[in-house]
Amino acid sequence: MAVLTMRRPAGVLAAFLAAAFLAAAGFLAAAARDDVYGVMAQFHPPPGILPAGASAYTLSPEHAFTVELPDQCSIDAGGRTVRYDRTVTGHVAAGELTGIGGVHVKVVFVWVPISAVHRDGDKVTFQAGPVSASFPVATFATPPTCK
Repeated sequence: MAVLTMRRPAGVLAAFLAAAFLAAAGFLAAAARDDVYGVMAQFHPPPGILPAGASAYTLSPEHAFTVELPDQCSIDAGGRTVRYDRTVTGHVAAGELTGIGGVHVKVVFVWVPISAVHRDGDKVTFQAGPVSASFPVATFATPPTCK
C-alpha cells in the first residue's frame, strides 16, 4: 500500500507539471501570435514586409492597421532602398496590403510611396504610383534589420 501512495503523488505531480508546461507553451504561442508579425501572418503577406523591431501596432475590426517602429529606418529589398517612417499605416486583407502610408522606395533620386503589396503564390508585387515590381516571396522571408 505504501508503494501505491508513493506513486500516486508522483503521478499527480507529473500531471501537474505537464499541465503547467502545456499552459506555458500555449501562453507563449499566443504571445508570439499577438505581435504585429504574428497578426500579419494571418493574412499571408511575407514576414519581411515589415522591418524587425516594430514596437506596437493596432488593427481595427475593418483591418486598418498602424505599426509603430522605434524610428524611421531604411532597408535594402530586392535591389532597392526602402524607407519606413516611424508610423506605417494601411489596410490588410488576405494576401494584400493596400492604402499603405509611411513606406517609400528610392527610384533614381526620388522617394516614391509604396501604396500596395499583393501576394500571389510565390510572388510578391509592390505598387508604387503607376509602377509595379514583382519579387519572389523568399526575398522577404524574414523581417529585415534597419540600417
